[in-house]
Amino acid sequence: MLMIYYVIAVAGFLIGSLAGLFGIGGGFLMVPLLTLMGLPIHAAIGTSLACIVIGSLASSYGHLRKKRILFRVSALKELFSVPFAVIGAYMTILFTTPQLAALFSVLLVYVAYRMTKRNKPAENIRKFRIRYSGIPLVGAVSGFTSGLLGIGGGIMNVPLFYALADMRCITL
Repeated sequence: MLMIYYVIAVAGFLIGSLAGLFGIGGGFLMVPLLTLMGLPIHAAIGTSLACIVIGSLASSYGHLRKKRILFRVSALKELFSVPFAVIGAYMTILFTTPQLAALFSVLLVYVAYRMTKRNKPAENIRKFRIRYSGIPLVGAVSGFTSGLLGIGGGIMNVPLFYALADMRCITL
C-alpha cells in the first residue's frame, strides 16, 4: 500500500515538471493516470483541475519574472475562459463515464494531430501578430473543455491561439 504513494509522488513530480517546462496544464496526463488508478473519471477531472491550479500559479510566477506574459491576451482570454469553465464543469453531469472517456480520448487525438501540422518555430522572433477578436473564442473553448474534461492548459491553448487568434511569431 505504501508503494502506491511513491508512485503517486513520482507521477505528480514528473507531470508537474513537464507542466512547468512546456507550459501545459498536465490534465491530459493526470486524468488518465488517476482513472487508471481507479478514480472515477468525474472525480479525476475535478482532482486534476485542483492540482493544476497550484502548479500553474507557480509556473506563471517564473514566467512573470522573465517578462514572458502577454497580459492583454491573458486577461481577455480569462474573461471568457472562467465562465465557460464553470459551464463545462456543470455539464459533466450530463455524461456517463464511458462518454466522458470517449470525449477525452477524441480530443487528445485531435489536438495531437493539429500539433503535428504546425509550422516550424520561427528564429529571431521580434514580435507577435495577434488577432484580438479571436481571443474570446479561445477563452470560451479552452474554458469549456477545461471544465468538462480537465484539459485546458497549453495543450489546448497553443493550438487554439494559433488557429482562432492567428497568434504567430513574426521574424524580422
